[in-house]
Amino acid sequence: MEYTILCEDQKSGDFVRRFLKRRARSSRSRPTDGQIRVLPPPDGRGSGAQHVLQKYAARLALLRRPGAAKVLVVMVDADNLAVRERLEQLAEALRAGGVAPRGADEPAALLVPKRNIQTWIEHLRTAPPTPVQEDEPYPEFESTGRREYWAPAVDQLVVLLVPGSPWPECPPSLSAALPEFARIP
Repeated sequence: MEYTILCEDQKSGDFVRRFLKRRARSSRSRPTDGQIRVLPPPDGRGSGAQHVLQKYAARLALLRRPGAAKVLVVMVDADNLAVRERLEQLAEALRAGGVAPRGADEPAALLVPKRNIQTWIEHLRTAPPTPVQEDEPYPEFESTGRREYWAPAVDQLVVLLVPGSPWPECPPSLSAALPEFARIP
């Protein structure tokens, strides 16, 4: 199985990569680095959201090729938009690219943190999770890309996604993303 992560920046790509590796049920099913491809904007220049919107239709079309054993994980921040508005932009990108809408059974997940990924990280990095305000920036993460800061958040997310685990109250954008995480084989 090959995984493509279409994202705004390397931090988001690293978050999803760690998620893919940590949530595997066994070491045999854990994807290797060679099976995970991260597609952040080139050289970190330009709008990360624009990069995702421009590449989404082509990446979904590639996923649909016959015989493709691939998974697409898209992570794009909502920024100052509502999550619904960012999802509508993604749907419009498909229409503009002449690509059919994403099917319910396709291995393509759309992860849209409100404001940015730092909101989810701030919420998840402690056990029990810390309440957050999705419209507030969390600059302490913006100033530290260190894995020891954000890695516990991914680990907590993996634990909370185990079927039957109680899920504490979480930010609305993360709650909306839970079914999307479940789409990832």
